[in-house]
Amino acid sequence: MAGDVTVIDFVRALYARVDAEFGRLDVAANIYGPGQLARPESISIEDMQHVIFGLVVARFASCQEAGR
Repeated sequence: MAGDVTVIDFVRALYARVDAEFGRLDVAANIYGPGQLARPESISIEDMQHVIFGLVVARFASCQEAGR
């Protein structure tokens, strides 16, 4: 299943599919996160918000869904 793990609805659908197809989850490798390779002064606030959202909020949502 391909998608964007920074989209919370996709994360929920992904874990629902895992549950429906396999009935359980043994391991969740929650390692993806967006990033920016640039000088700090050239990174927009919007890009930084996306990075923080992906590294904190989206990962939390993934952990939350995996735990359910």
